[in-house]
Amino acid sequence: MRSKDFYQSYFKIVIPVMSQALVTTLVAMIDNLMVGQLGDAAISAVSISARILGIITFTIFGLVAATCVFIAQYHGANNPRKQKEVFRISLIFSGTIFLIAALALIFFNKEIIHFFVKDALIESLAKEYIMLMLFSFVPFILSINYGTTLKVLGQVKLPLIASLFGVVLNTTLNYFLIFGNFGFPRLGVSGAAIATICARILEFTIIYSFVKYHHYTFNTKFNERCHIAKDTVIAVLKKALPLATNEVIWAIGMATILKLYATRGSEVIAAYAIADATNTIFFSVAQGVSAATPVFISQLLGADKFDEALDNAKSMIRLIFVLSFVCGLGMWGASYIVPNLYQVSAISHDLAVKMIRIMACMYWVYLVTVQTYYILRAGGDMKSTLFMDGGFMWLVTIPAMAVVTYFTDASIFIIYLTGQSCDILKLIISQYLFRKKRWLVNLT
Repeated sequence: MRSKDFYQSYFKIVIPVMSQALVTTLVAMIDNLMVGQLGDAAISAVSISARILGIITFTIFGLVAATCVFIAQYHGANNPRKQKEVFRISLIFSGTIFLIAALALIFFNKEIIHFFVKDALIESLAKEYIMLMLFSFVPFILSINYGTTLKVLGQVKLPLIASLFGVVLNTTLNYFLIFGNFGFPRLGVSGAAIATICARILEFTIIYSFVKYHHYTFNTKFNERCHIAKDTVIAVLKKALPLATNEVIWAIGMATILKLYATRGSEVIAAYAIADATNTIFFSVAQGVSAATPVFISQLLGADKFDEALDNAKSMIRLIFVLSFVCGLGMWGASYIVPNLYQVSAISHDLAVKMIRIMACMYWVYLVTVQTYYILRAGGDMKSTLFMDGGFMWLVTIPAMAVVTYFTDASIFIIYLTGQSCDILKLIISQYLFRKKRWLVNLT
């Protein structure tokens, strides 16, 4: 039985991060809801765009998450110089990833969008949205690097405050720009993109001002950008590349799954967008545990406290198991509310309800697997995380769904259930990898 102090410390980290993740989720959901008032075509376009842009987003997330494992362990080892070097690496490679992806989207956007949908209106709206959203990635990259680093060092309130200001600005601008209220032009999906850009700029401004004012040791000056030891680059990339690769594989996999759903009609894309928006509300729990894991695992591993790290990991899995049932009940309840907020066809509405309820029943499987994944990642066991996340998706989930999609006349309900059911096997594999204890390693 763990002490009361552990649980107090755990929730002191988790609750603010969950709150920030929920606020961030609300930004996306507000976009989704307001665009949803424009009809099936608009929401389908934004959903497809989100999957395409998600490949960039999750690649950067993977890189930043890997570098923050090192920052957390160097913090535990009391080595501020190495913290700064790793932070510089994260900034440089995040920017490089975005530049390559942006060029691909600028020159090949038509071909990429056409892979998902053949509807001319949806294609046009998706291109319009993507081209504008590319501008939001500059403040996003800076915010995610600074904000995530603050979280692994235990400063979780500031990113929450920045997100709160961001969601207020985003909501306000959405109302003005999507629908043309108070004399503003009616811009539709472009208005949603512009609002997001402004919100991300505000969030970064708040976070950076805080970091600069409090003189955090990881912060770096522009003229120091290349002052990085070669051995640090090699050590970080050895762990970061597999994780970033995993995120690319996973994001492309999610886009491929959307393509499989799209074979059953544009109504399915709209339904999936609604179900996914509902899921992201409860995904804030996973975001919370992702931030707590480096604090309670990585820092201890960096200080060679392996037994304590193992005890913390077991306690965190038990806690998330309990929380997952609360989330599942909440999601089931949301199935009666969220789909009714969208102006979509009856077919899309009914499909969304079914998808949300399947998700609700499976949420305990999902969250326990996610927590285990973060524990493995916190110890630098990148091979296992690659196998059980992106690798599993391409070896098991996508083939199973593709067989049902292309070789049977199964409804979208059966296709969706097939994909969700594969997570049970992933849970079993994750627990096996956890018990092997290859993640109990000091990387410093």
